[in-house]
Amino acid sequence: MKTATLSIRVDPEVKAAAERTFAPLGLSIAEAVIIFLHKPECTDRRRRERHCGGAMDRRVA
Repeated sequence: MKTATLSIRVDPEVKAAAERTFAPLGLSIAEAVIIFLHKPECTDRRRRERHCGGAMDRRVA
């Protein structure tokens, strides 16, 4: 799989707060950003099955 580099500028306080939020979940900032960037794929019905395993199609009975 090819990858692309993403470089962003963010306020140091925002970064620190995000690190405190995601660290207990075992996520780095980079991993959290990757999850965020995949979100549109999981909400687009046509792409959901391919990228998200159809998990959002399962309904709780």
